[in-house]
Amino acid sequence: MSLKVPQSQVEGLKALVRLSPEAKGRLLKALRETQPTLQRNKIEETATRSSGIPAGDVHEIMKVLTTLYIVREERAVPLDKFVEELCVAATETKAPELTLTGKARDEFRDYMRELLSLDRTVGVTAKALSLLNEYKLRFCGARIMTDLRPIFGSDPSKLPLANVLVHTLRIQYHQGQNLEEEYVALDTSDVKELRLLLDRALQKEAALEELSKAAGLLCLKVDGQ
Repeated sequence: MSLKVPQSQVEGLKALVRLSPEAKGRLLKALRETQPTLQRNKIEETATRSSGIPAGDVHEIMKVLTTLYIVREERAVPLDKFVEELCVAATETKAPELTLTGKARDEFRDYMRELLSLDRTVGVTAKALSLLNEYKLRFCGARIMTDLRPIFGSDPSKLPLANVLVHTLRIQYHQGQNLEEEYVALDTSDVKELRLLLDRALQKEAALEELSKAAGLLCLKVDGQ
């Protein structure tokens, strides 16, 4: 199957073609020296600051680069062959900026080969993000609402006889491109159990980080603190 460039990736390729030779060098250096991360925006911020390229262009460039790394991995195509296919696919978009010939095509091909050789930085980031997105449901956010539910006697016009304390856990998650949410009722023992489970998860995370560090491997995670 021949390589195709989705419309959503065209702007990223256009931004790459527009770069001056100096900007290309600065961007390549910034991406080569960055650390892999599960937060692509951090790489984009670093690249924007180091290269002087507009943030919007860097965002589109990173979007297309991370996609290309995954596509090449899935296709198991040698780098030189993949870059040649990319040049053909870029021309087939019919975008005037991507209809490259002669020296311009050679420069684009050579630069893309360099960008797609950053396996330890951009490559690791792309593959890590791809692994996270393979899950059917992805956590987005949560909130716990706590309230009192009154218990009335036989005469509802009189004050309640008692109250029941209830927690409601709202979980938001992504399913494909959709944002969904579910509500789950919790009692006090449920909340305590959840707290114990979350504390245990953090303890296991710390142990696995130490294991990864001892093996000399970088451990990627998103830390909101």
